[in-house]
Amino acid sequence: MSLFDDCNKTELTKQITAATCFWLDERGCKPVETEVAVAQGWVADIASVVCPSNTELQELKLIRRAPKWSKRVERETWETEVAAIACMMTVIVEVKTSRSDFLGDKKWTSPPMADLSWIAAPSGLIGESERPQGWGVLEYSEGRDCMVMRCVLQI
Repeated sequence: MSLFDDCNKTELTKQITAATCFWLDERGCKPVETEVAVAQGWVADIASVVCPSNTELQELKLIRRAPKWSKRVERETWETEVAAIACMMTVIVEVKTSRSDFLGDKKWTSPPMADLSWIAAPSGLIGESERPQGWGVLEYSEGRDCMVMRCVLQI
């Protein structure tokens, strides 16, 4: 049985999970797995690893675009930034479909258990001031059936 056949999941949870898996896969996360144990008593809704290329680092908004080649000092600074971050990273995503599910989750009081951590939720569910420290937000646009990164991660 796959996640998408799981009768314990709401249709919205299945849609957000599928869209998030696709979004991660497009950004170089391989493999993308669902329901992965990451700590004692904690199963991440989605988990993966990524060793991103420069383009994937830009798509994840972890680095800025490379400066023009004519500016040597800026280019060297950029290359130093990229070298510091270009490594294999662990990725987790928690899917939240209701305010009560989001607000009642105790894991927000602890540091994230991965290098890159996101909360995937319907658009507008999580206010900017409510975003837990160290977590980014991926918003699900139901009309477009896709994910949009709303908050840039700080790693």
